[in-house]
Amino acid sequence: MIESVEKVTRSLLVEIKSWSSAIGAELNKVSGAILAIGFLTSRIAFYGRSDSLNENMIQESVDTLLSVLADVRDGSTKEAVLNALGQMSASGILTTERIDKSSMTVDSLVGLLATESKKGNERAISALGRLSVVFEDESETLLSIFTTLYGLFELKQAEVHFTVGEALSTASACWQSEALILSLDVDADFKGRPGRSSAIESVITRLLRDCKTTKPSLKKASGIWLFSVISNNSRHDQVQSRLRECQSAFMGLLSARDDLVQETASRGLSLVYEQGDAVLRKQLVNDLMASFTGTTTQLKVDEETELFEPGALPTGDNKSVTSYKDIVSLADELGNPSLVYKFMALAQNAATWTTRAAFGRFGLSQMLTDESIVDAALIKKLYRYKFDPNPNVQRSMNDIWGALVKDTSKTIDLYFDDILAELLNSILAKEWRTRQASCAAIADLVSGREFEKYEKHLSEIWSKNFKVLDDIKLSVREAALSLSMSLTGILVRQVEQGASAKATSMLKEVLPFLLSEQGMESSAEEVRVFGTITVLKLIKSGGKALLPFVPDLVEKLIGLLSTLEGQGVEYLYFDAEDETRRQISADIIYSVSKFATDRFNAYASAFLPFVFFAKHDSDDHVKEQYEKTWSENVGGSRAVLLYSKEIIDLAILNLDSAKWTIKHTAALSIAEVVSSSGSEISLVNATELWPGLEKALSLKTFDGKEVVLEAFLKFVKGAKSLWQGNPAVALQMKKIAIREAKRNNDNYRPHSFDILGKYAELRTDIDMFTDVENTVLAIVEEAISEDKMDIDEDTKSGKKDDLLIANGLSALFRAVNVAFYERMKALFEGLSEQGARSSDSQYQLATEFFELLEIPSGSGTEVMRTKRGEAACSLARAVDEDIFGDVEEDRSLCKKAIRTYLIEGLRVERSPQVKATFEKAMKNLDG
Repeated sequence: MIESVEKVTRSLLVEIKSWSSAIGAELNKVSGAILAIGFLTSRIAFYGRSDSLNENMIQESVDTLLSVLADVRDGSTKEAVLNALGQMSASGILTTERIDKSSMTVDSLVGLLATESKKGNERAISALGRLSVVFEDESETLLSIFTTLYGLFELKQAEVHFTVGEALSTASACWQSEALILSLDVDADFKGRPGRSSAIESVITRLLRDCKTTKPSLKKASGIWLFSVISNNSRHDQVQSRLRECQSAFMGLLSARDDLVQETASRGLSLVYEQGDAVLRKQLVNDLMASFTGTTTQLKVDEETELFEPGALPTGDNKSVTSYKDIVSLADELGNPSLVYKFMALAQNAATWTTRAAFGRFGLSQMLTDESIVDAALIKKLYRYKFDPNPNVQRSMNDIWGALVKDTSKTIDLYFDDILAELLNSILAKEWRTRQASCAAIADLVSGREFEKYEKHLSEIWSKNFKVLDDIKLSVREAALSLSMSLTGILVRQVEQGASAKATSMLKEVLPFLLSEQGMESSAEEVRVFGTITVLKLIKSGGKALLPFVPDLVEKLIGLLSTLEGQGVEYLYFDAEDETRRQISADIIYSVSKFATDRFNAYASAFLPFVFFAKHDSDDHVKEQYEKTWSENVGGSRAVLLYSKEIIDLAILNLDSAKWTIKHTAALSIAEVVSSSGSEISLVNATELWPGLEKALSLKTFDGKEVVLEAFLKFVKGAKSLWQGNPAVALQMKKIAIREAKRNNDNYRPHSFDILGKYAELRTDIDMFTDVENTVLAIVEEAISEDKMDIDEDTKSGKKDDLLIANGLSALFRAVNVAFYERMKALFEGLSEQGARSSDSQYQLATEFFELLEIPSGSGTEVMRTKRGEAACSLARAVDEDIFGDVEEDRSLCKKAIRTYLIEGLRVERSPQVKATFEKAMKNLDG
């Protein structure tokens, strides 16, 4: 037997010693031989058969493995050596004497393992923990190993820390640690080194202290290590005696934002709960209850303490406030020290909710269930937490509710008053999430419940709900609105059922509140609007149940006429699905203006912009009533300018309406505001008008859109101060003019052609002829083609085509660039002033220049013909002053040709002003 063991060992050593030259499959054999040596030698020790190998063979095995470890670079080979050394250390085969006899010292071996451990090598960490079993208690080498293991807290990989925890368990409890005991896979009565009581005590003390640190990485690592030490060394008295302290440490870790730390803390508490006696279990549950139902979680911080998730509080420069140091820096930068306290309050609140979120996620709710702690204090808190805006908290609370409450309906009935009192108290709490959760919880609580259960609280529910309708945070306002809708639905359903005692009781509670300063007379717009709509719904569906309240209701509504008018009538108008309701709103407005003139005038700034808007409605009756209201209460167009901002704001808002009728009304309103703005529009007014006009022009074509187009041209003429100083606006205007002319609508197209031509004529700063030609020419040619004329026998259609052709050709003529004539004029005037002279005869070029002016054609607008005449004056003067050369014969021929053109131009010209420019050109030609 001994010979066979030695033979196998020798063959393995031979295989291992070829490691430096082995590659591929050979290297795999080496790794297998190393693992086999470790397995073989450790099992000999476990079975108590160390005499199966002589000392020389064991020493050679140690020497070989240590020499490989010192120089190996291959990862798999290194893993095999670390595994083998770990087994040999735990079994007692590797001793300090055998290490010292090798080529490596104890210190160098520990140093090498420490270096690998700092790289996150789990096998090296495990080997280091097992190597510690070799050394005596209180030895310097053992202390060095503990120091190395404690220093690994900065490793990022979470799974590595569980290995570190096992290494600490092994180093402190040795063969009384389950980390080693569970690795023993042989049926033998092996007695290794017993646990080190002082080391276990020291490790727990160190970890309990580090669990309270403010350094995130150390806190995370210490929590995981403490969990590992307790789970592996739970039998030790040193662990049992300090379970209460361990429980406190894990409770503190529940508020960590890191999910792994939270889970470790939760499982640590479960572990402590399992290990503890009845007294300890009771204390643990009481602590959990205090943390769950309490409102404070203590925070201890230093500069590196992470208080917020990255990105939760962005600073605007791709960074965010995360640590206490960031908070202090931001406060210093802004010169506002109070920010430190405000951010710390946020962090404190976040820690409290994070602690609660951990309850349901990692099994802590089971402890509460085991101890059967179900009372009003817990239920009323838990019910609200079920509606927390944070999904993690909400999910956790629902899990706990499911674990604690077996019959939800029965439990809610039992604790209904306690729950509702808690929710009414917390609906106005300082924390927004508490207010939001309370709104959602009340809506759920009263839904489907008998009215008698919450009758005495109904007025308070409405009152506090209306207060949060005006909350500073949007999500809270939305939750409050949802609660309001639920309450309104309950109320309306009750009154629709008739004059029951229940409906009467509800109205008696709610109506006075809705008509008070807390409802329709509230200073908060959201509250006022919702109160108004609720009253309108009640009036519409109240029936007989409303009869006892009619006198008070009428009196109150008359007193609130102006406020109700502003909200209710606009609701009727803008939310109407057909003309009937819009007609009703028009009749109401006209009646108010006629029979309650003083009230109407008192609120003219609210009424008149709406009246102006609605008088452009497509329905004849609606339009007539609003026009009468406007004309009887407003004098002249100056009132339009007075309310232009309000009108434009109202129109822009309703250009996004889902109803096309409202969209078109909004566009026509903007068009009239522009038309009423006068011939010159100031930069301030133009800036105010342009966004609305631009948006109105973007609508699809509709009957009357040509009015908006006419307003656009007027705006371009009057608002030059806007587009001349803003190239982007000028470019957008050009795009709009071309886009509208390309609209495929036969009725709209003639108008859009006309506006395009006039726009091109206005824009003397750019040449738009090509754009106009590409847009207009093909359509005009089609309209005047013989085929089109033969097919089209409809008189109306023929007239439409005549207008299209006329406006299209007009657009082409208007688009001829006036700037060309202006530049020609400036060129020759400049040459004359400089006294420039050509050394060669260039009179043929001068003649060709004059031909480009097309003086005899008589075409184009008067403005264009005038510009031609002015250019002709400058060119004639240049010819007379010999600018094109001093060859007399060529100059005479040129003058003769120019004179012929001018005479023909005078013959066909109709305008005296244009003729005057031609006559001046004749005089310039003769000096």
